[in-house]
Amino acid sequence: MEKNELIYRRWIEELWNQQKEEVIEELFDKDGIAFYPYFVKGDEPIRGIEKFKEFYRLVWENFSGLKIRISDVAVEDNKVVAVCFISAVQETADSEGLPTQERAELRSLCQFKIKNGKIVEIWNNIDLTAQNPKAALLKL
Repeated sequence: MEKNELIYRRWIEELWNQQKEEVIEELFDKDGIAFYPYFVKGDEPIRGIEKFKEFYRLVWENFSGLKIRISDVAVEDNKVVAVCFISAVQETADSEGLPTQERAELRSLCQFKIKNGKIVEIWNNIDLTAQNPKAALLKL
């Protein structure tokens, strides 16, 4: 397996599936940029390690049981493109403010650029229209 694919797989498995936040500092470039449409105010990108940590923590505050399964991966030079399936439980409140849980099953198309063993760019398109559109309300 190519080195850049291994970096991508570690990002998914260790950071997201095993919740090892320290992986951000290890694999995300200090000047890295991440585009997560629907999750960031004004669709502005996430810039740098500290902002990515804020985003990561926000995700875990709003979702539990998050798991990502990689379906297909393609690697060319410094780019990794993958199709993933995401499952999670979204913690929300009903109209009376009582806590509720809603299961989400989503598809994602990810593109990573990797340079010198660090992720310098992430583009992540998540299909929020298929199920659980309330996830679009999560804003950093």
